[in-house]
Amino acid sequence: MRSPRFKFPRRIRASGNYAISALLVLPALLSGVAFRPTPSRAASQELAGRRAAGELDPSFGNGGKVVTDFSGNDDGASSVAIQPDGKIIAAGTSTAQGGTPDFALARYNVDGSLDASFGSNGKVTTDFFQDGDFLHAVAIQEDGRIVAAGSAMEPGAGSEFALARYNPDGSLDTSFGANGKATTSFSGNDAAFAVVVTPAGKIVAVGTSSIRGFPKFALASFNPDGSLDASFGADGKVTNSIAGGVDQARAAILQPDNRIVIAGLHQPGLSFSVFRYNANGSPDTSFGIGGGVITDVSAGSGASALALQSDGKIVAAGFGIASLIKQFFGLARYNPDGSRDSTFGQFFGSVNTSITSRDDAARGVAIQTNGKILAGGFAGGPVESGPGFADFAIVRYKSNGKLDKTFGVDGKVLTDFFGGSDVANAMALQSDGRIVLAGVARAATNVFAVARYLVEDFALAIDPPALTAARGTTASVEVLINRVGGFAGSVTVTSPDAAAIGVKVKPDNPISTTHAKRKVNLKIKPAAQAGVHQLTFKAQDDEGRVRTATLTLNIQ
Repeated sequence: MRSPRFKFPRRIRASGNYAISALLVLPALLSGVAFRPTPSRAASQELAGRRAAGELDPSFGNGGKVVTDFSGNDDGASSVAIQPDGKIIAAGTSTAQGGTPDFALARYNVDGSLDASFGSNGKVTTDFFQDGDFLHAVAIQEDGRIVAAGSAMEPGAGSEFALARYNPDGSLDTSFGANGKATTSFSGNDAAFAVVVTPAGKIVAVGTSSIRGFPKFALASFNPDGSLDASFGADGKVTNSIAGGVDQARAAILQPDNRIVIAGLHQPGLSFSVFRYNANGSPDTSFGIGGGVITDVSAGSGASALALQSDGKIVAAGFGIASLIKQFFGLARYNPDGSRDSTFGQFFGSVNTSITSRDDAARGVAIQTNGKILAGGFAGGPVESGPGFADFAIVRYKSNGKLDKTFGVDGKVLTDFFGGSDVANAMALQSDGRIVLAGVARAATNVFAVARYLVEDFALAIDPPALTAARGTTASVEVLINRVGGFAGSVTVTSPDAAAIGVKVKPDNPISTTHAKRKVNLKIKPAAQAGVHQLTFKAQDDEGRVRTATLTLNIQ
């Protein structure tokens, strides 16, 4: 049995933006498989230093792309998260051999290979009631456990919020709910589309409850053991709407003060809807009007993703509609009080970006350390005139909302997998700033698809990394500044203070350079301490990013 779908005007339903099913590309709209040659990994790595921001990362998978099949039937990723160790978790839905969808997760090593220590050869599937289960969101707890949220069809009860928690090895955490799983109902057809974990370990699932065909915002807070949190809303649950309208939530973020911001679509009017709640689930009346904000990005629009800037401003991304037919990337930025940020974009706090002549829509958004804004989704999708062949799409904006034309081609990047339709549903940034998109690619069937992209960045290395020198001599090494993604900025290199072991490092003052390497001399005094020592060099760029590299020095 398929998960229920909410009914919207045909121009909205055509793209599947607000369908509960995580498999967002309809097989009936997809045909034709073409394979495009990719350069060898060795050749790609050799060119990596000359690649520009927005290009596929050749050190990841096959030329920057990875696809994963679970069952030979349709699979699709709807969410992505990055672990502190750099491993990537893509989460979504897999159709089992019997034809019913289940929760599905895949974990990848830093190089894009499946992590064999996770589940069964890197993959995990979870069934709830032997009916349709759709995973829409994933989050990683501080202790490394993984929380997945979505919907589950329970016979006789309809669609419910469904959560599963996994141990770091992919096994279900039996200390959570009933053998690792928890469900809750709001008395309608319910589905969670976002999930956040508070510092106290509580889990807040955010989505939609549709009662008699009228969706509302729905939130449920769970204690760390999977029981409902009685301190949140009414016995752990909250439902509400903006001005009595129809509201569907598709995204959520947790502010540092534990207030929860959600975003989605509001009707009538087909607008971005943004709402903020206090930590106890009550509306934050200091935000917008009574906690809510409605934004007309275009003649019709809906938000699918949220990001929080370091200054407290909130960025929502999704789709807008041009001429009531074609969709495009739509973004809006809000001040911390919910008012529209008039310094952003060309439409009093909003931005519209068309990538192709067909449907384009953002499904993820992220803020880089330099304040630039990334929106990821798809471009070239179906419109009312017929099917399209969508590709993964990224658009980068300057902090003021203007296109950043140093990224990709005029600020835009498209990625095809097999010549069919590919939809990116989620975006995440690694600690080094590289961009990860996850979603669906069409091969013989729909499969998990993950792509990683370069950004302007640098790494630090020492050549040679280990050195043996005698007391009373001088040795030298080179500090290498490995630039990727077209990074050409200045880097300040600071040498370690090794006076305590009797070594004088020159230059001993921080040196700013735009070059690729810097020679450093080590004067080893006659009374220097014999033995093996670790000397750590540091480099920092103008954006404040810090990289380190360690020299192993053996004094004899």
